[in-house]
Amino acid sequence: MAREPIPRAAHPRARRFLVPALTGLVLGLAAAEARAHGIPPRLATVMTEVGERFASLGGAIAARDDDLARYQVRQIAEILERDMVLATPPRPLYGMDLEPLRTGFRDGPWRALQNAVDNHDLGAAVTTFEGAAAACNECHRTTGVPFLTVPGLPAAPKASGKTRKPATKTSAQPAPSAPATTKSKVESTPAR
Repeated sequence: MAREPIPRAAHPRARRFLVPALTGLVLGLAAAEARAHGIPPRLATVMTEVGERFASLGGAIAARDDDLARYQVRQIAEILERDMVLATPPRPLYGMDLEPLRTGFRDGPWRALQNAVDNHDLGAAVTTFEGAAAACNECHRTTGVPFLTVPGLPAAPKASGKTRKPATKTSAQPAPSAPATTKSKVESTPAR
């Protein structure tokens, strides 16, 4: 019996990449449309995209997916440099200077995480991801939104597919064999 291929959308790696990619695409298109009309993006929109990409980055680190981790690092770095600078903060934050928070994060925890991912250093990536998540949560407390929490690294995903167990005899009785008078072509062909 032939195995049926896994549909692309059902493949675990496709789902892990597809949701953040589509979210990023929609948010990116909305931001591009706003920029084309001279409207700065809202900080909430920018931070939603950062959050989606950061969650995807954590999943990539947990799954040891270097390609996806490097991609998300580049995308988040671009958002920190381009979109966050232009973003309009919500009314309660109008008087607050958010630039020191952005540059402090970019030059501290984010730079360390970026270096760990770029250097393929899994141990450092795990540690620096946790540090970056803690820095995000501290920024949220400082700006009056402590209920917006950034979780740490997700648990590593379970291996997909079935694993074979070594054959073991569970009873003292021998396994039933085929009658001696019937030999298939495969059995009578000598091994090479």
